[in-house]
Formats: sequence, C-alpha cells, structure tokens
Amino acid sequence: MIAGLAALEHHLRRPDEALRVAQTGLERARQARNTHVVVWMLDLIAAFTAEASPVEAVVLAAAAEAVREKAGGGVLPEFLWIDDAQSVARRHLSSGELDEAWKRGRLMDLDEAIEMAKMQHADRGEEGSR
Repeated sequence: MIAGLAALEHHLRRPDEALRVAQTGLERARQARNTHVVVWMLDLIAAFTAEASPVEAVVLAAAAEAVREKAGGGVLPEFLWIDDAQSVARRHLSSGELDEAWKRGRLMDLDEAIEMAKMQHADRGEEGSR
C-alpha cells in the first residue's frame, strides 16, 4: 500500500519523497472516494510536516481525527512507527497554540483539509504560515 511506501521513505530519512508519496496517495484516495485512506494520508502528511510547520500539521491531524470519527475508524501513523503530528508539534508550540490549532482542524471540512495537505512542504525553508 502507498502508506507503507511513504513510511519507508520517512524511515529512510527522505522527507521530501515521503511527503510526495503521501500527497500522491491522498489524491488517488480522493479520486477513488476512499475516505479511510484519505484520512490516513492526511495523518501521514501531518506527521511528515510537523517539524517544519507544526501549527498546520496539528490542524491537519485534527481534521483527520474528525473525519476518522465520522467514518467509523481508521489507521493511525503510529501503526507504521511514525510519531503523530501532535507529539512532534508539542516540542515547538505552547499548549495554547496546540489547543487552538486542534480546534481549528476539528472544524475544517474534508475538502479544506485535502487542499491544505497538498500545499505542505517537508522543510522549514518552504513552510507556509505559522
């Protein structure tokens, strides 16, 4: 599965490739209308970008969590031995910033989350707003 390939790239310390694979998987899952895989890809993209863009990563993770709950479950990044976005972002954000980002993400609809995920970058030099 594409999640496994993205995870492999992540574990091989190739963040740009891991992100590219996850973003490709996101688009394919969206086209196939596979909500569970879309959510998994959102979580992976959030995890892969949490170091560079912690606020955006937490927003994405929260959006994924909200959709996962509505869809009745799904796989988490930890299944592939990847730290979740919140754990990574916690090293960079205050608890207030973390809570605010989580609230924003919980209110985001799936299409907004997908568009945000497609714009993420793996390194700090290309990060969006923070």
